[in-house]
Amino acid sequence: MNAEDYLNDAEKFNVTDRLVLLFPKIDVDPADGFVSDSELTEWNLQQSQREVLHRTEREVEIHDKNKDGFVSLAEYEPPSWVRNSDNNSFGYNMGWWKEERFSASNADGDGLLNITEFMIFCIHLIPTIQNCFGG
Repeated sequence: MNAEDYLNDAEKFNVTDRLVLLFPKIDVDPADGFVSDSELTEWNLQQSQREVLHRTEREVEIHDKNKDGFVSLAEYEPPSWVRNSDNNSFGYNMGWWKEERFSASNADGDGLLNITEFMIFCIHLIPTIQNCFGG
């Protein structure tokens, strides 16, 4: 099913069809015809994890210049506002793009970030992300 399948004849989003499709995916523990707070929370967490992974995969594709599936510090370019500023600019010292941050994210110490390590590098919440993804 693609996004166009959720549009009705008036080209408006068909909420009813979308809910009919999603409800059984959310109502799982137990599948009793009701969605509990915990079921909805779990489903939302799963969707968030999926979205973070999807975005990270896209970012790896952009930065992985040699297409080996890993990102080295040399391949990673800091944000444009960093490249266009001096080291005294506001916020420069908070730099998550710096080598120290890269090294801290490189769990196996090989100098290359895999998808999980790159996610940790890009997102500021290392312990939270590691807990979410079982790392």
